[in-house]
Amino acid sequence: MTHRRSLLAFLAFASAVATAQIPPPGAAKLVDVIALLDLDQTRAERVRSILKQAYERMRKARAQIGPPTTEAARAAIRAVMRAIGDEADQDLGAVLTDEDLEKLEAALAQPGFAFRPRPS
Repeated sequence: MTHRRSLLAFLAFASAVATAQIPPPGAAKLVDVIALLDLDQTRAERVRSILKQAYERMRKARAQIGPPTTEAARAAIRAVMRAIGDEADQDLGAVLTDEDLEKLEAALAQPGFAFRPRPS
């Protein structure tokens, strides 16, 4: 369960960050999470919403805490990111099936992959 939480937290953060940036040549191959899981429109919208909300919360937390130049700031960022990730995990777990989660774990295990949701 802890591995799955870490996976979903990473997925939420990486998906949101990957959509906000165009990767340079040689960067990780972006995978469309919605297409990978072949989600129907309803579930796709819910996943996009969960990932977007998690990203926004992470972005705001980083802005409030500031640069992680001290150990205290790094610890604060880790704690906040973990809490946001845990909440996103619960929300995604209510939308995604065990089969969906297994597909994500398999894709994540491949080197050089990053995730992104299909733009809405």
